[in-house]
Amino acid sequence: MVLRKFIISLNLAKTQLKDLSYGLENEKLNIFLTPEHGSFSAHDLTTQTSDFNYDLIITVDTPDLNSLGNLFHDNTEFFYQTTIINIDSAPNNEHFGQVNLVNFNLASTAETIMEFIEQIHPESLTPDVATSLYAALTVASKSFTSPQVTPLTLDKASRLVTMGARREEVVTHLFRTKKLPLLKLWGRVLARLKSDGSRKLVWSLLTPDDFIKAGAEEADLPGVVDELITGAVEAKTVVIIYERSPGTTLVYLHAGSGRRADELLKPFAPQGDQHTSRATITNCSVIEAEKKIIDHLRAAIPPLEQ
Repeated sequence: MVLRKFIISLNLAKTQLKDLSYGLENEKLNIFLTPEHGSFSAHDLTTQTSDFNYDLIITVDTPDLNSLGNLFHDNTEFFYQTTIINIDSAPNNEHFGQVNLVNFNLASTAETIMEFIEQIHPESLTPDVATSLYAALTVASKSFTSPQVTPLTLDKASRLVTMGARREEVVTHLFRTKKLPLLKLWGRVLARLKSDGSRKLVWSLLTPDDFIKAGAEEADLPGVVDELITGAVEAKTVVIIYERSPGTTLVYLHAGSGRRADELLKPFAPQGDQHTSRATITNCSVIEAEKKIIDHLRAAIPPLEQ
């Protein structure tokens, strides 16, 4: 993503430019300027940066700017100089935008977006948009089984169907169509599944070899987490511990009702929100990372009374 241009200006008051060429050498760009007569000097050159190519940022389901990770940290000037519309439904949102569309009383951000569109331009709620919002509602509510689902959520879902949302298409793509690599990876997760029933905690390990044998990619991990959440209905904390490379382990954690994923992973500098967060642990093996994470979670989550 190119946010702005770097501009090099050459003063041509003394002489015109006869030729311009450039070349790459040792990771440096050399620009060769040939004048019509005389010579150019360093005083003839000035540099500046252009305005940003974008004048608006829209964030969705983002509790704070730090949760955007490198996207924010590598472009802090852009974020601080550009208007932000912050759309969320989570109570831990820090209202960091110039415009904050944050409604804690709604079960999902999809509902916030739907209400906003209905207020400013209801004609935009075409069948395609209604289908997208219905899909977002379905995912966020775990097929409308989440404790956060309210009568308003169900009413919005019903109205989206009335607007032309293709419910069967959403169900087919979300639940009836699973890519073979994802299913293979899911099988490897189940083969190593562990649990702590007294804390309603389940977890599993994955290695790079698992991804190679399954033909899967790291981008498939959220889908695996969703499958584990759906399958482990009694679990309130679901963890996938993935060895990204030797000495580097990625941790995905989903927290159910009454628990916060970002708080549970707080000692490990997580990115994410109260529902799902991820963290990276370095300088240890995946087995050592597993022990570190699970020991911490067992200390942070009190056992349920039997």
